[in-house]
Amino acid sequence: PVYRLLGNMDAVNPGGKVSFINKLNSKFTEYAENTNDFYIMDIQYLSASYGLDAWADPHYWHMYKYAMCVPAIPYTAFGIANIIKSIYGRNKKILALDDNNNYALVGLGDSARKQRNFSLAADYYNRCLNYHPANNYALFGLADCYKAMRQYHKAIDIWERYLAHDDENITVLTRVADAYRKIRDFKNSKDLYLRVLEMEKDNPYALIGLGHLHYDFKEYADALYYWMRMYELGEDKVDIRVLTSIGNCHRKLKSFDKGVPFFKRALDMDSNNFYALFGLADCYKAMNQYHKAIEIWEQYLVHDDRNITVLTRVADAYRKIRDFKKSKTLYLRVLDMEENNAYALIGLGHLHYDFKEYKDALFYWTRMVDINSSHVDIRVLTSIGNCHRKLKTFEKGTYYFEKALNRDPRNFYALFGLADCYRGMNQQFKSIEYWNKILDLDPKNKVI
Repeated sequence: PVYRLLGNMDAVNPGGKVSFINKLNSKFTEYAENTNDFYIMDIQYLSASYGLDAWADPHYWHMYKYAMCVPAIPYTAFGIANIIKSIYGRNKKILALDDNNNYALVGLGDSARKQRNFSLAADYYNRCLNYHPANNYALFGLADCYKAMRQYHKAIDIWERYLAHDDENITVLTRVADAYRKIRDFKNSKDLYLRVLEMEKDNPYALIGLGHLHYDFKEYADALYYWMRMYELGEDKVDIRVLTSIGNCHRKLKSFDKGVPFFKRALDMDSNNFYALFGLADCYKAMNQYHKAIEIWEQYLVHDDRNITVLTRVADAYRKIRDFKKSKTLYLRVLDMEENNAYALIGLGHLHYDFKEYKDALFYWTRMVDINSSHVDIRVLTSIGNCHRKLKTFEKGTYYFEKALNRDPRNFYALFGLADCYRGMNQQFKSIEYWNKILDLDPKNKVI
């Protein structure tokens, strides 16, 4: 009570408020000892710990019927929350009394999993399964943890154990199919997705999973079929990820004009969606609509001006429209961020070559060889050879063209470059030898 009208006698006099509260608490204790699922929040201890003089505030009692002062409410709420956690098995106290309690172990696992502490959650689920091997909640939670930790083989093993008890659980079947997809087991993944579709026609998780599965294996037409089915089912409320996935299928199938409407619709839903912006710009680029591509990429760079992939693509587009200054500025900006970025070095080589600055082009393409001489792209070798051809340093050019031919004896650009270098060095017989090799591959080539 706020006031003890009887002073120290308040605790012993039958009419005292303290006496009444003590008797009431005693009855609560007796009832709790003999009643299941009855829990006590010990406000007597909490108020004493907080400070009795500070605990109650008559102003808030008369105004709002608050039994304690406002600053004490969070402490009370925290205590009640702990009781609720214990009821659901989400604290460790019960394990001190019963170390193999399946409700507590699963509850603790679920709590840790929701906090994304998957390793700790897996420990609790495994402890539960040691005592209760068929506990479906522990099996499901453990498999989900392994999946989150990208331990897909372990996840599959656990889910297969789950399916031994419940082989028609669609949620689990799609998760197993997802895991098989992650380890690139096409057959098992597809079989499970199709099994789900037999059980539930047009199940969205199975359709989306099949789309991803075929896309991962570069079967873009099949991926498009399943994602278009998702689009048809929810055309008015279609998920933005379905739209960008359909757009990307068209991009991969080179049906760029068909991909554009899906990326545009995705942007109507979210004007800053990276995948929609990137896909739409890439379609415009592929259709040689470079100004439109630049406009879209610039829109993305407003939000993320350090995305190297986008910066190099914008630089490529500026190169295509022969804007030397903007193109070079962007390529150099990429090299400031990543010194040996291959796309920027190759792009700078092409930029200078297009503007007949062959020495500068040679500088950037030669850097590519210096960085990774054993795995350099064959196109870099032929480009370096062409720079020497333009600079009339034919002997050096032959070295690079021959290196390219060692990698691909039928490469047209290497054969052409080598023949032209020998012609420039007045070695006509060798030149004719390589011209003839080109004619063997392409007898109707009018240039040769």
